[in-house]
Amino acid sequence: MVGGLALGVIQSFGALFIGPQHGLTIAFALLILLLIFKPTGIMGRSGYE
Repeated sequence: MVGGLALGVIQSFGALFIGPQHGLTIAFALLILLLIFKPTGIMGRSGYE
């Protein structure tokens, strides 16, 4: 839920500051960077239960 909200906010602000044609590009680029540097997620755990 936190990730979906963050993605929507990032997309909206990206479209506002950079332009509507690049808002989605910025959102998905940040999503890919998040998956590279924190693959467990924003609030994920390091191991499985």
